[in-house]
Amino acid sequence: MFFLLWFELFKDHPIAYIDAFLNMNSPYWYQNAFSRDYYSQRRYIETAINLRTVYPLERESKLPGLLNYYERVAGFYEFDNKPIVSLLFSIATPIWFVLICGFVQIIRKSYRKLLILIPMITLWLTYIVGPVCNFRYIIPIFLLYPFLLFLVIDKQRIEE
Repeated sequence: MFFLLWFELFKDHPIAYIDAFLNMNSPYWYQNAFSRDYYSQRRYIETAINLRTVYPLERESKLPGLLNYYERVAGFYEFDNKPIVSLLFSIATPIWFVLICGFVQIIRKSYRKLLILIPMITLWLTYIVGPVCNFRYIIPIFLLYPFLLFLVIDKQRIEE
């Protein structure tokens, strides 16, 4: 029932649907975008959670400077104003990196190496149909950066 209504409204308002889709997924393709969902922009190390009413705990950090640094990195505040470094930690960067690697393989006519990128692109496609853009979802593709670099660096071409 829901999908019938959804497709019926899509037929009547395709531009609105495409616009909404691109706006909701802009962090996955636009380098400096922030997620539309305010609650998905929270920090990844939640050190400020205090349940003092349930568990009366007192924090006594032996390395307060290190804790402050970890909190700045986890909140991405450490990289915000650094031009190149902030791009490296953008949600969109791994997607563009995968697409550029695919483009390089097409130029080289290495179509078999394109098959390697299919799982990463499939994973990304599952992200863009979801309701939230968050850094933690794109981490698997971030971890594949070294592998993608080796895919682009062709040892035979270097030796020639």
